[in-house]
Amino acid sequence: ISNDLLKPYVFKNMEDHQFLGLTRLTTCILAVIAIVISIWVKEVLVAIDIAYAILTGGIFMPVVLGLFMKRITPQAAFYAIIASVIVIFIGIAITGPQSTATIFYAILVNAIILIIMSQFQRKKEA
Repeated sequence: ISNDLLKPYVFKNMEDHQFLGLTRLTTCILAVIAIVISIWVKEVLVAIDIAYAILTGGIFMPVVLGLFMKRITPQAAFYAIIASVIVIFIGIAITGPQSTATIFYAILVNAIILIIMSQFQRKKEA
C-alpha cells in the first residue's frame, strides 16, 4: 500500500526515512483493522464472503476494461477501486455479507467511474 498507492499518488517527494516511517504506520493501521475485523466476524465463511466481495467488486472491472479498452487510465482505476470498496462496505452494512447485490452494485459503480474518469482525463490531455 505504501509503495504502490501512497508514495506515487499522495507523498511523491518523500525521503527514504520518512517513507520507512509511513510504511511502519501503514502496517500498524492494517494490523489493527485486521484484528477488529477478525473480532467482528466470528465465522470463517463470512470472512471469505467479505474478502471475495471486495476482490470481485473492486478488481474485476479495471482488469477486464484494462484488457479491452486502451483509454483506461491508472488514476481512474485507482479511484474506481476505492469507490467500489466503499460501496461494498456500505452494502455489507445494509444487506449483510452474503448478499450478491452488493457485488453487482460495486461492479456497476466501478465501471461507471472508470469509464467517465478515463474519458475526462483523456480529453484534458488532448
